[in-house]
Amino acid sequence: MVEFEARAVTEYITCIHGICHERMYLVEGTQKAALIDSGSGFGSLLAQVRKFTQKPVLLLLTHAHTDHAMGAEEFEQVWFNQADLPVFLQHGDLAFRLSGLQLSRKGKYVTPEDVIP
Repeated sequence: MVEFEARAVTEYITCIHGICHERMYLVEGTQKAALIDSGSGFGSLLAQVRKFTQKPVLLLLTHAHTDHAMGAEEFEQVWFNQADLPVFLQHGDLAFRLSGLQLSRKGKYVTPEDVIP
């Protein structure tokens, strides 16, 4: 089972650490929240985000590499540069994504249920 670590940066910003050394930032406003990047897509990032806010979340992807964009499927509103679509499709390939797990000490704990499609 994949577990995330998180730490407060400020009262309104939380840094969430994924299992592949990626970092995502949750920025909470008065009415909505923004999540910057969605990590490698192993484990439910949305469930982790819900520990901090129940507000609507807008996902902002800085770019489409595996360690930044593969958790996007869990979010209703996702914004990214459409020019990154070919990279997103290539990096979204399951074999491509799973190959990155060998770079993580925690990769051995990933189960099929942890993989976000």
